[in-house]
Order: sequence, then structure tokens, then C-alpha cells
Amino acid sequence: MVLLVAATALFGGVYSWAAAGLAAGCAALAGWVRPGAADAAPLRTLDRALVALLAVVLVQLIPLPASFVSIVSPARLAFVRQTSITGEVPAVLSLTLDPGATVHAWLALFCGCATFWIARTIFARGGIRMVCTALAWTAVAFVIVAFAQSGAHSSLVYGFWRPQDAGARPLGPFINRNHAGTWTLLVLFLVFGCLQWRRAVSSPSRGWSWRARLAHALDGRSLVLVLSICLLVVSVAAGASRSTMLALACGAGYVALAAPRQDEVRRSSLWPGAIALAAAFGVIAYADLDRLLSRLDETRQLGLAHRVAIWRDSLGIIGDFPLTGTGAGTFSNAMRLYQTNDRTYFWNEAHNHYLQVAAEGGLLLAVPVLAALSALTAAAVRILRKSDDPLRWMRLGASASLLAVAVQSCWETGLTLPASGMLAGVAAAILIHNPRHPAHAPAGD
Repeated sequence: MVLLVAATALFGGVYSWAAAGLAAGCAALAGWVRPGAADAAPLRTLDRALVALLAVVLVQLIPLPASFVSIVSPARLAFVRQTSITGEVPAVLSLTLDPGATVHAWLALFCGCATFWIARTIFARGGIRMVCTALAWTAVAFVIVAFAQSGAHSSLVYGFWRPQDAGARPLGPFINRNHAGTWTLLVLFLVFGCLQWRRAVSSPSRGWSWRARLAHALDGRSLVLVLSICLLVVSVAAGASRSTMLALACGAGYVALAAPRQDEVRRSSLWPGAIALAAAFGVIAYADLDRLLSRLDETRQLGLAHRVAIWRDSLGIIGDFPLTGTGAGTFSNAMRLYQTNDRTYFWNEAHNHYLQVAAEGGLLLAVPVLAALSALTAAAVRILRKSDDPLRWMRLGASASLLAVAVQSCWETGLTLPASGMLAGVAAAILIHNPRHPAHAPAGD
């Protein structure tokens, strides 16, 4: 959990030094926990696909003879000729356009994969409630920092750190508000799932007095969970990220459709309704509604014009680097040559994670990614179908968080940050882990 907090605090791991520190921490923790191999077939496939992903990115860093590179990635040599001063192609070069950027991308990928394996091993023994509560406290701190920064009208992170990107619009410790939205979506649904899980396994009996019911509803842990949910919803509105708002709506719709049906519908929907109402009041009271409405009006007037232009240029990269890609983390390097529209703004990301993976990795990276997603989906569907699972609400929250991020990834690339990748690994571990001693009460977790 300390690593998850550190990942958030260190600007989400957006800088190489932060990613290196987080990767070292994940490696040390993995050496202590010693994650084991999965038992079920889909999970074994998932593990192999993740190992293949790590190996593929390392392959992109290997120096290869130019004659071999000209066969597997001829556009790589053309890129060197067009961007270098002399136009000469070295005798040996790697598949990636920028080894430094690819190393950073590998560190971020390693953090996510290692966190998944570590969390899956730990959650088999217990500890989900503790992790979700700690995430709720972290979310409260995150929103407080974000509100303080917004109130001071400062572009400095923590009030003193100036982002290296001149066009950065920080939100809390995150340099990019859309990336902050990815982290927010993951935490929000995990915390909501934990809250509903606590209510499902420890609901007051019919014989309790109203005082006992009130004391039960207002226990400290539940209040922290509710507070973090409300604050995170308000932060989504304050950030005015359209992709995050759409993903939040999709995630909420999924939860409403997939939620376990209970006999006492009114009681089961009381807390979610109260939380939604409190969050709405928070948005009205705090969020900059004028800015939010202007962002929505911008969407209405311009539509997806900018995004479509970026995606069109991304398809050009994919067409020239179909097999090996340009190298993980090198989309911005490729855009120096492939951006065809107005260069008033420089596109340093594809604003579509799926296209960016295809552009940076080609088939070499896309195949293990598809294998990993397919295996995770198969395992998730199988376990979510178990109506007697005591962790059903917790798994539902985890699946909602991953679904919301999958929707947001159609417009953003928030999972490229170690902080979000590690949190996604935690969500995936909650979703598919196999408890050694299933318990119906969170008190034993």
C-alpha cells in the first residue's frame, strides 16, 4: 500500500526517476512476497501474456544490425534518414526510436504487472479491506491537495514543483488532469465496491433500534469510504475531463445493471442514492460550473475534430510500423515527423490507448495485449457469475473500475502512468484472486 501512495505522490510516476524508484520498490516487495503461479488456465494464460509483454518491450531495446532492422521495420531506417542531420544510418540500432522513453515505458509496465502478481498473492490471504480503506484516505488527501491548488490558482504541483511540460495543467499531484481522472476512476469504484461489500455482509438485523442502526451506519470506516467517494466525484467535475465524466457514467451504469438483486430494494439503494445526492450538491457548491459547461459546449461545437486528426496521423504510424512499432513510449517522437495537421499544438499522445499500443508496439505488442485482455475477461466473467461469492460486491467494484478505464482509454492514455497501472493491477487482482479461506464478513479480512 505504501507503494501505491508513493506512486500517487510522485507525480503519478510520470518522470523517469519516479518510475525507476517505484519499479525498485515493486521488485523488492516481489522478492519478499514471492508471488506464485496461477492455478486456473485463464490466469496462467494471463501470466504468460504479461511476461510476454515485458519481454517484447525489452526486445525493442536490443541493438540489432541495420540489415535485419530493414527487413522487420524498414520505416525505422527511413525515420533515421529523415530526422538525422547527416541522413546516415548506423550499422547497429534498436527497433525503438528513443531507448530512454522505452526504458521508462518498460518500468511503468513492470510496476503494473508486478503489483498485480503481488496483490493477487497477498489478497489470497486477506487484506482487501485494509487496502481499500487506505486508498480512501489517500483519495481524501489527493482531493484536498487538488482543491488547495485550484483555490490558489497555481500551476505548481504541491505549490513549488513546476512541471517540465510547458502546457501542463496539474490536478493534485498529477501533471495531466486526464491522467488524474484515470486514477480517480479506479479508486472511486474500488472504494464504492468496498462500501457495498461491508453493507452486504454486516447489515443490521430487523430487531435493531434506530439508534443502533444509526451507529452502525456511521462507523468510522464507512464514513471515510463515503467521504472519499463524494470528494472523488467532485474532483471529476472540478477537473472538467470529458473522457473521465463519460467513463464515470458508463461505470455507474454498469454497476446499476450488474448489481446483485436483493429483496429489500429500497434499503439496498439508500446508500448509493444518498451518496449520489451528496456528490451532486458538492459539484454544485465547489466545481467551476462555467468552465465545465464551456467544456461541454466545446464538445458540442467541435465534436471529435481534434481527436480524429490525431487518430488519422496515428494510423499513418501504424501503417509504416505494422510489425514492431516505433517502440514503447515513443509516440511523441514519431509525431515529430508524422503530425500532418496544424502544428500550433504538438500531439505527444494518441488520445486513444488502443491506437497508441498499436503504433508503439505493432503486432509484436498487440498480440500479447489482446491475449492478456482476453484471459482477464474470461476469468472475470467466470468468477462474477458466482452468485454465492462473498466478495461479489468487491469484485463488482473492481470490474467497474477497469471497465470505466477501458472506456476512458478510447480518448486518453492514463494507464501509461505507473500510479494508474499499479492501481489497475490491484483492481485486477481483487477481481480474479482466489481466497484461501473465504469469509462472509469483512471483519475477518
